[in-house]
Amino acid sequence: MAQAGAKFVFSIELSDSAITMVKRITNRFKDKVFVIQADIAHIPLKQKVIQIDLVYCINVIQHTKNIRKATHEITKFLSKKSDFAFNIYLERGRRKFLIVLGFVRIFTKYIPHIFLRYISLFVAFFCYVFSFLPFIGVWLRWSLPIRHGFKETWLDIYDILGSHKYQRFYTEKELQSILRTVGVKVAKRSRYALLLNKA
Repeated sequence: MAQAGAKFVFSIELSDSAITMVKRITNRFKDKVFVIQADIAHIPLKQKVIQIDLVYCINVIQHTKNIRKATHEITKFLSKKSDFAFNIYLERGRRKFLIVLGFVRIFTKYIPHIFLRYISLFVAFFCYVFSFLPFIGVWLRWSLPIRHGFKETWLDIYDILGSHKYQRFYTEKELQSILRTVGVKVAKRSRYALLLNKA
């Protein structure tokens, strides 16, 4: 965003490791990029002090304790001219697959992350190989982002198996309910993300 010409960028990060990484990456833009350690459900900025043009929240909000509260907190900073790039994990016809991995997650979420990375790599490898078989391959290609590459498949499984404390997949009906509750409408939609505006 700073490279694209943004005057100021505020990065809200919760974990110490994320703060360290973002500061290192944005070091040459330190006069433009401000990294704030906070929970997005409690953003420590005053409303209406600055004009927010774009909020970018992709692959984050489904990992919060209360998605409605977090989404509502973010939308408080939007004006009629603001854009909100947003997504959450949707079930999209893969409910049975998620039930199976959700059961496995009961145990794997307690595994240290370093080991979970290799377990998810192992699972991803076999899912990738089995995706070329008839019947089960169709189910796996529908349930995982296999056509987008091995790395994305691995990261998806890593997420599902417990790389985050909070995680849930939502139905389309639940998504629409969340958007109505916080008072935003869909301006554009792709397979993975929504562009939202104030309703």
